[in-house]
Amino acid sequence: MISAEIFKLDSKEAFKRLFDGHFNALCSFGYKYVEDPSAVEDLVQDVFMRLWQNRSKLDLNRSIKSYLYQSIQNSLIDYYRKRKIRQTFLQQNSPEIPAEQIDETFDIEETINAALQKLPEELRIVFLMNRFEGLKYRDIAESLKISVKTVESRMTRALKLLRKML
Repeated sequence: MISAEIFKLDSKEAFKRLFDGHFNALCSFGYKYVEDPSAVEDLVQDVFMRLWQNRSKLDLNRSIKSYLYQSIQNSLIDYYRKRKIRQTFLQQNSPEIPAEQIDETFDIEETINAALQKLPEELRIVFLMNRFEGLKYRDIAESLKISVKTVESRMTRALKLLRKML
């Protein structure tokens, strides 16, 4: 068991053990509610990313395991809420669009998510932090404790790989 104190002290090894020890179990939990494995894996990775980014602010009076399960449960609820809103919006604003075309839109999203999953982890993390969280290269570099040039290089490589895959 990894104590919250060790985790709060920026122990990357503790975080790695936490990630390795809980990633598959959290994904299995998510698969019960979301049929898209890549979406579940993205949600679980996002939970760990937020946990790492906010590690110094967390009040972990309960076990880290229960915190992770609560976080993934909240992420699953948000996932369904956003999906429902998207479907409603598409149906209300484009009633002439057939359901097959709406499904095609979701297929494109799934293809993009699958391509993101194929990226090496260090490239994927930088890409997600920049494109999905809106962080600037400088902020990503500080968060990951790498240089801005390394962030730039990883983004360039990630974009090249994504272009090839898509």
